[in-house]
Amino acid sequence: MIDVLAVSWASFTAVNRAVYRELAQRGWSVELVIPARTRFGDAPQPATPDDPPLHLLEPLRGGNARIGSFAGLLRLLEARRPRLVLLDNDPNSRMAAEVGAWARLRGAKLVCQSCENMTRRLGPSVQRAGLRGAVGAGLVWGLGALARPNVGHVFVISDDGEAVLREQRFRRVTKIPLGFDPALFRPDPELRAATRERLGLTEVTVAYFGRVVESKGVHLLVEALAGLKDRPFHLLLDEFARYRDPYAERLTRLLAERGLEDRVVRFDASHTEMPAYMNAADVVALPSISTATWKEQYGRVAPEAMACGCAVVAANSGALPELVGDGGVIVPEGDVPALRRALADLMADPKRRRALGALATARAHAELDLTRQADVMERVFRDLLAA
Repeated sequence: MIDVLAVSWASFTAVNRAVYRELAQRGWSVELVIPARTRFGDAPQPATPDDPPLHLLEPLRGGNARIGSFAGLLRLLEARRPRLVLLDNDPNSRMAAEVGAWARLRGAKLVCQSCENMTRRLGPSVQRAGLRGAVGAGLVWGLGALARPNVGHVFVISDDGEAVLREQRFRRVTKIPLGFDPALFRPDPELRAATRERLGLTEVTVAYFGRVVESKGVHLLVEALAGLKDRPFHLLLDEFARYRDPYAERLTRLLAERGLEDRVVRFDASHTEMPAYMNAADVVALPSISTATWKEQYGRVAPEAMACGCAVVAANSGALPELVGDGGVIVPEGDVPALRRALADLMADPKRRRALGALATARAHAELDLTRQADVMERVFRDLLAA
């Protein structure tokens, strides 16, 4: 028998296994189920020396998190007999229903983690997505009815997520950060100086990190900076080449049209290399745009950049304002003039940039890092197992 068997689609990447490594280091016996391949056919990243034991199972239903599962999961549960199953998946899902039934039969506890942050009530779902929204809402409520009696607790990652899960009649809900590694993401003056020299960054540097897709609003950042060409600055831009989207070509054309090509410094990096680029930046912009069917669920870049001492300018999309707190500036989403003013003010005021960066670092390391995430998990796990 082991303490925790975690089942996680996201943990095919090593960075998403960090909290399970932290739990293992704290004395929990943890094992981890991950997909043997992604829906693109990619193999998972290799295990690190500190990873808990990994079980690679074939995904069923093409990796769809709502109706998908893993081949042989119930057999593995029978073989390992965990006291607690942590399902990194919404509780309104096939896996939660199946694993919850197994947990009730064997006297184990089931905890789920949800990224949901939009209501699944029928009326709003139909307004957002028509017939598809209605079908999705019916699926959510139907699967939830099967799983709910056997779900011991749900972790959520935003205030909106907590409201949504309580609306869906889950009563034991706790907000938790998606923690970053504080040993990696921290202010490092020497790394900053070396990276800026290597990249040729000599002016105030505004950066965008993350996926280059339309919903992240990078074109709004370009438009905002186009109105500041009379000021010296660099734009540090994440290529995010592994998940390259056609939007990236549109962005390249827009940079040329706005005369900003000579201000851009592009890079592509692994997650463990990101602290160098975040330390090199002065201001990090996160101009995400909500749509009818999506709003920012978390925004992992925000706490990572804050932890490195960056001043953050973020749109009020989804969870971004609650992550940034007093460690940055919040602007109305889609408002290019407001974004331009916020950037201009920070470009012109190095003292304010440093003060915001210090607040950001303190907030991130006190409330949003890996140790905080593991603390919350441990408290819930102990309460459930004691009960």
